Amino acid sequence: MRSCEENYNMVIENMKIVDDPENLKCTCPNTLCVWHGRCRECVAIHRYHEDHVPECFQLIFNSKGEKR
Repeated sequence: MRSCEENYNMVIENMKIVDDPENLKCTCPNTLCVWHGRCRECVAIHRYHEDHVPECFQLIFNSKGEKR
């Protein structure tokens, strides 16, 4: 469990990450998708329909599996 100070420092670090426009670019290769660049809405739709994860998440999961 994190201390209050550790949690605060993590929040500050995460805010810096989110403030960088480079980190907010959509990484999904499906650029023709209506939801491309609108990641929050895309994830919400996939969750609602209990559909497979979006393509951009598949890239993340596949790369983590390859490192093992």
